[in-house]
Amino acid sequence: LKHGEIKAEHKDIELDILQLAIVYPTVRYPQVTVYDMDYRTAGTSDTISLTSNRKDSKLIISDTKCYEKMETDLYEGRGWLKAPFEHLPNSKYIKTAMQCSYYAYHAEKLTGKKVKELFIHLIQPSTCKNGGNVVHKKIPVPYLKHDIVILLETLKDQIKEKLTNKNEFVI
Repeated sequence: LKHGEIKAEHKDIELDILQLAIVYPTVRYPQVTVYDMDYRTAGTSDTISLTSNRKDSKLIISDTKCYEKMETDLYEGRGWLKAPFEHLPNSKYIKTAMQCSYYAYHAEKLTGKKVKELFIHLIQPSTCKNGGNVVHKKIPVPYLKHDIVILLETLKDQIKEKLTNKNEFVI
């Protein structure tokens, strides 16, 4: 997906790769680091795609997850998140929605482009190397932009403190 070609050593999984690629627009950028100089935060998204190659293109942010039990693992709740997010269930689905939203917020602020869509590309790993019969799904997630702003505002002093503490090295 990253280079738009399949190397000779990966020809055995060519059909699997092509099948997985269909959920992404053609203008895609895997492993993009996004950042915010105001909050001094950054992260690397699995894939950021554009809806077109036009200047007014919108962003599509996705994260790839591999779970053998697929939705069972994704939606299983384990109580509630801690404050200030106690209104959200503690599940892999919500945590991934927060993760995608975090990248989306940074990408939106960095590029000035609007976010159109966030999704989880869910893959069942045991079906890979199956000759194009990979079990996978595109699971939409909400853009939790306001929750990300709350997160960054809540932690901004702690982030600043960690970055200015001379006894601690932070990347």
